[in-house]
Amino acid sequence: MCIRDRYSIRRSAVQDRIAYYTTIPSAWAISSGIEKKDDLLKLIRFKSSNTKDGYRSLEEYIGDMKPNQTSIYFITSEDYQSALANPLLEGYVAREVEIIILTDPIDSFWTATGIKFEDKELKHVSHGTEELTDISVTKKAKKKKSKAKITDSDLKKLIAEMTRVLGDHVSEVKINSSLIDSPVCISIGENVYDKTMQKILQQRQGMSISKPVLEVNPNHDVMIKLSDMFKNKQTKNINTTAHILLDYALIMDGEKPLNIEEFGKNMQDLIGKFN
Repeated sequence: MCIRDRYSIRRSAVQDRIAYYTTIPSAWAISSGIEKKDDLLKLIRFKSSNTKDGYRSLEEYIGDMKPNQTSIYFITSEDYQSALANPLLEGYVAREVEIIILTDPIDSFWTATGIKFEDKELKHVSHGTEELTDISVTKKAKKKKSKAKITDSDLKKLIAEMTRVLGDHVSEVKINSSLIDSPVCISIGENVYDKTMQKILQQRQGMSISKPVLEVNPNHDVMIKLSDMFKNKQTKNINTTAHILLDYALIMDGEKPLNIEEFGKNMQDLIGKFN
């Protein structure tokens, strides 16, 4: 056997082993009462925001954690690129905090168990934004922050108005100051399963899907203009813009707009104002 053949076989064996270790969570999520979970988690390899083609271990992740970082952050998504495009990651990327990217539906099961590794909690990025304030920003925003700002009082009124306008389409509208370039994003509430888990439970058990949380960037030009609309009592413009923002956030989260027909009309209405 030539050296090239031996190399090919060895490389194939390594790839098979990596593939096996990346599927261990599936077997573990289905089983119960397993002991020495830390030992098992040491074997698993994950895709992450730091590795486009390779895999990372949780030990490597912890070794590269930023000062003041206390949790291991992850996001579940249909595919790698969609995860990277999610606005929820902006605050983490700005601080160069690594995100574990999970794309297998079964990942939504085992991550919902409140698991820890070496006393570090695995936490969905939706639930880690408050912790980001303790981590220094290392990357500048692509867009310069607007010189105009919304006062705390006006921002509170705008949040209340958006909550009223969007009604039952959202469970909450709240501020996310860690957003950098995007005006809004979708997140999941505390103690709520991620959307993949919710869809599986809906199909199998008829469980209703929770309304999303809409998070807004208080420093974004769009939000500043929306606040001006509210102060000038431009009710129709507020309604149209708020629904476009929600649909935009849903699309960036990998979902469809709430109502594709209404989304089209709202977009036409918005574009018509450019003339």
